[in-house]
Amino acid sequence: MPRKAPTDVNEHRITLGDYERNTLKEYIEKSLSPSNKIENQLAKQAPLILIAGGVGVAAYSLWRWVGLGSIIDRIKDTVDDVVQSGKDAATFAQTGDITQTQVGGKIYQDLIKSKQDFDNKYAAKMAELELIKNNPANSANVRSQAEQDIQSLKSSKIKWLKKWNKAMARIQP
Repeated sequence: MPRKAPTDVNEHRITLGDYERNTLKEYIEKSLSPSNKIENQLAKQAPLILIAGGVGVAAYSLWRWVGLGSIIDRIKDTVDDVVQSGKDAATFAQTGDITQTQVGGKIYQDLIKSKQDFDNKYAAKMAELELIKNNPANSANVRSQAEQDIQSLKSSKIKWLKKWNKAMARIQP
């Protein structure tokens, strides 16, 4: 819609006295003076900017040289482990079976592997000692020592199996 033409015009004026004019004149002269130009302000601040940049470069170089990136990775891994532990606790609370959790499952697998490793090493050592004991070419002292080592190894196996069974009882429901 078109606007109606004004019927009268009002003019507003601000009249400044000598004091106001002098004050404004000083302010304008100050702001236009060469010392306030942007180039001069930057020139005054340049050393601070360069120092800040140098400190930044030095800090980054030190960070890379010391290898703090690997520390950050370790922190992330630790946080992931804590989160996984929380998930494992929730799984254990729901199922009641710790071997169903990631940490418990890993412990369980490590225990099974350690038992297999122990059994393999035990069998190899027993076979070696039996060969020494049953070889007639060996002296009586050597065969007697082999017999003592066999007995010692058997008692060590019993002790180890008790510890292993105790560990298994802790993680199995």
